[in-house]
Amino acid sequence: MSVKNLSLKMKSYDDIFGNNNDDATDSVVELNTNELHYFPDHPFQIRDDDDMRDLIADIAENGVLFPIEVYAEDGKYYIISGHRRTFAATKCGLSTVPAIIKNVTKSQAVKRMVSANRYRTNISPIEKGKAYKMELEAIKEEKRLNPNKNGLRSDSELAAIVGDSRANIQRYIRLTTLTEDWQMAVEEGELGVTPAQPLAQMSISIQNHIYDVWAKFNKPKLNATITSDLHVAWKNNDEKLSTNDICVIMGIFTEAKPKPRKIAFSEKKLNKYFPANMKQDEIEVIVEELLREWAADHGYNPDREEDAPVKGQMKITDTDCNMIEE
Repeated sequence: MSVKNLSLKMKSYDDIFGNNNDDATDSVVELNTNELHYFPDHPFQIRDDDDMRDLIADIAENGVLFPIEVYAEDGKYYIISGHRRTFAATKCGLSTVPAIIKNVTKSQAVKRMVSANRYRTNISPIEKGKAYKMELEAIKEEKRLNPNKNGLRSDSELAAIVGDSRANIQRYIRLTTLTEDWQMAVEEGELGVTPAQPLAQMSISIQNHIYDVWAKFNKPKLNATITSDLHVAWKNNDEKLSTNDICVIMGIFTEAKPKPRKIAFSEKKLNKYFPANMKQDEIEVIVEELLREWAADHGYNPDREEDAPVKGQMKITDTDCNMIEE
């Protein structure tokens, strides 16, 4: 692959870093790869995919053409931009990589790191949420150190930087409160960003419980209506949900309602038992009295509550859900 093609391809990786300040005058040094540390809580995954294999092949042929950026803290070098290049270089057996050591604070390093990866084409919703969260915290820290910096709210400042709305930023940040299992479901496209919102506002324990039920029954499709119903039921029940509740709301099982029953007698049949001149309401009184006697003889209570279980009505139990809590 030619150097020209390599240069164009790199722009879709994390190799886009700010060169609009004083970078042009920064000295490039060679750093041992074993001295380098990934950025703490780095939100962007290093995927072993076709792009990575192409990058490894490029570096094997041409070396690392663009220096990585690092900053020093507590005697260690942390990568700001160039995580993928560093990973590929080690795969190629290179012991050193070209680097620019930036004299920046932790907050400034966070902002540079996120900025370096913002325009990658394959950022997942979870990565975006983690990046937004880190950058927002960095902006808040800078405002704490310099209260007179500007009058914008931190999330408004971030919205202006990334070109997104405050509400959308919060939606993505909320994804970071999902459990790892649910985050993976979002990463793999099994759960959308919108349906994930109600789940993200629930406790870790109930998220785990819901996930177990969902996974047990082959991960049925979850839309925003279902997850919202789960959240409402959880809030209305002292932040508790049974396996049965989850099954019913997800539509895994549905409560069977008894079909309405209606009995009608023909005129011919009524004339067998009642005088032709007897009024209908009089017949109904007699029939009801006879039915009460029959119910008493067979152990039925005709005065039970309307919603009491009746013969033929389906009652879903935890056993029906295979006792997932266990």
